[in-house]
Amino acid sequence: MSLRIDADAHAAFAAASGDRSPVHTDPLAARRRFPGEPVVHGVHLLLRTVAAGPADARPDLGAGLRASFVRPVLPGDDLDVEADADGLRVGLGGVPVAVVAPSLGRPAPVPPDPA
Repeated sequence: MSLRIDADAHAAFAAASGDRSPVHTDPLAARRRFPGEPVVHGVHLLLRTVAAGPADARPDLGAGLRASFVRPVLPGDDLDVEADADGLRVGLGGVPVAVVAPSLGRPAPVPPDPA
């Protein structure tokens, strides 16, 4: 499955959540930090990943979720969402960026670094 959080959805999430942290909303402030431009909110990516995943692989939101984020996601990035035994994996051009899984009282598995 594919997932894309465009600039409009990113701005709408910032407004709805009240999280206007400069790393997410201020291009000038974000330029001073890696990756040099505003990044998608982690919670926004988590929720959109669950919504984009196959229905039979979606973690139960009522049971809690855990997530590992290893790389920033920028508005407009074209992401891939795949389901496996650990949960939902998010990738960008074959590079892992996040894993979303049921809580089960332990941290989410960390995607392997392809480098």
